[in-house]
Amino acid sequence: MDVAVIGEPSGLVEQIEERLTRQRHRVVRRVVEQAVRQGSAGADVVIDVVEPGAGLDGNGLDRAEDVVSLLDRFRPERYVLVSSVLVYAPVPDPRRWPILEGFPRRAHGDPGSRAHGQACIDAEDVLIDEATRRGIDYVILRPTVILGSCDDGFGERVLADLSDRPWLAAGRYQGAGTMQWVDARDAAAAVASAALEPAAANESFTIAGPVAFTSDDLARLASGRTDDLADAADPKFGTTKAETILGWRPAYQLVAVDSVPSGWWSQ
Repeated sequence: MDVAVIGEPSGLVEQIEERLTRQRHRVVRRVVEQAVRQGSAGADVVIDVVEPGAGLDGNGLDRAEDVVSLLDRFRPERYVLVSSVLVYAPVPDPRRWPILEGFPRRAHGDPGSRAHGQACIDAEDVLIDEATRRGIDYVILRPTVILGSCDDGFGERVLADLSDRPWLAAGRYQGAGTMQWVDARDAAAAVASAALEPAAANESFTIAGPVAFTSDDLARLASGRTDDLADAADPKFGTTKAETILGWRPAYQLVAVDSVPSGWWSQ
């Protein structure tokens, strides 16, 4: 099976390619700018990856327009769109958690997050309409912050600040609320399953890490006041649908490790 992985070079893209190659699928790699300019002989599956800060800054690529362009150029049998939990309307009340795939959508947050969330909503809507019209399968994945995909990602910046001055940084990031990051290796496993699993056709899935936490929880972890983040908070995002249909479960959890330069690791 030929798979076109569309996205700027990143840890997530590399992990996806590695998984598919191990499973003996031929990977055709294209960065975003090349894909929208150049033709293609086609692919069985298109995996469309645009992470915040890695190809879309709120003023760049029109994801909805790109979906149509990629459908025209690759003519796939299945289109996997890596969207974001930023599409969900804010749910600040923990009593309404976990947030599930059927929750209302509304972009929110700071300007960059809101722009990315709206671009993902627009891309989701166009993909569903176009896939239905063309008679092909689609799968939508909505991950949380992906840790380990790029050096300057949100999670990486938070951890770097916390490593230097944990409690000062904790105050700086309190506005982020409860977080539930997912490791890039786990996110890649979900993407690969979405590309290959027949039962995933025309479904959307929330992808999140196993543990929810706040910036204060991370500060305690950085200060050595707890061994890990287990039971730090009730899950904010539910992944039961992904576990049931994709057979996916997150395997990596954030811990503090003194032996690595960054002081952080996922295991």
